[in-house]
Amino acid sequence: MDSGKVIRFCLVGLPIGLVVIPALSIIYTEWFRPMQDARPSAREQQFATMMRKPVSREDLENYVRVLSEDIGERHTDKMESLKAAAYYIQSSLGESNMGYRVNRYKYEAGENEVWNIEVTVPGTGKDGGVVVIGAHYDTVAGSPGADDN
Repeated sequence: MDSGKVIRFCLVGLPIGLVVIPALSIIYTEWFRPMQDARPSAREQQFATMMRKPVSREDLENYVRVLSEDIGERHTDKMESLKAAAYYIQSSLGESNMGYRVNRYKYEAGENEVWNIEVTVPGTGKDGGVVVIGAHYDTVAGSPGADDN
């Protein structure tokens, strides 16, 4: 190969590549990837189903104890506790424990960043229906959460 072509490639081609490849990556990530179906693939669903374990009475009692006693009161005046509860819930429900895909959506509450936590459990019937269940993990001031409402 001619040494002039190699030098021209190094002086022109490489810098252009270093600009074009990241730009294309950003365009793909920001515009095309969010348009993809957000539902987990069949393989992901199968893996999540295999990872799920039944929840016992002891498990439920432990979850309530951790949230109400170990973490305790959690609201925007006690952000560290609120964050701890969010992370605990997310990790408990997540793929490595109960096997669910967990999404967290942040929003502002006053000057604080807080989150809604979402878990989607795919239906098992032909229609693939979804049941929506809502709960909150924050507490009112002075309450450990197991009795606030």
